[in-house]
Amino acid sequence: MMNGVWHWRVAWLIVPAVLAGAIASLVYGVQAAREESSRWQETELHASRWLGLSEEEWRRYQTRRALVGKPLAEMTPYEVLGIYADDPEQRRRFARENARFMLDFYRRTMEFEKLYRQELARFSDRQKP
Repeated sequence: MMNGVWHWRVAWLIVPAVLAGAIASLVYGVQAAREESSRWQETELHASRWLGLSEEEWRRYQTRRALVGKPLAEMTPYEVLGIYADDPEQRRRFARENARFMLDFYRRTMEFEKLYRQELARFSDRQKP
């Protein structure tokens, strides 16, 4: 009988500690999630500014991408906004911005590829016996 009482006393000591740990984990998890969300929002804001999009345009892009899903995941924000533009003037603006964006991307890619090939050739030359 004494053993049963002892188990309950131990349980009354352990259960609050376990609950406190669980609550602390939940609070930490919520705080970590908030920090992650804040970092994500900051990254999103930076991306929209880097692309020269207003907050409204960025929200429209995010909404369209969320609604349509995978087909839009591979597109630039300019393409998505251009496809769903309200008028021809907006469509032309986003087409122009996308052309600039893609030309810059291809130029940078070609510059990198040239340097990569040079380094690869130099590395290959050192490996020859």
